[in-house]
Amino acid sequence: MKVQEAIDMADGVKPNAYSDADKMAWLAELEGKIQTEIFLLPLEELERPESVTDELIVPFPYDSIYNFWLQAMIDFHNGEYDRYDNTFAMFNEKWKDFEK
Repeated sequence: MKVQEAIDMADGVKPNAYSDADKMAWLAELEGKIQTEIFLLPLEELERPESVTDELIVPFPYDSIYNFWLQAMIDFHNGEYDRYDNTFAMFNEKWKDFEK
């Protein structure tokens, strides 16, 4: 999945006023977490998405993790904490599936 595809998917489900740059920063944070916590890469080896055309590292069928992450970040930054809790629970489920 490319960065823009993840952004479009989240925007389609949860319309919002956040910029693509905001969402790219949130995706970069997630990519860093995946690289350090799942792939156990040292910090100096991390790769950050630089463009909306960059490929994200989690493959199908686990790539819905990006959708739930972006939705959770939108809910959090909107101050919708009940929605955030629900969306983050879905994210955590997808994280655990991928981590296995």
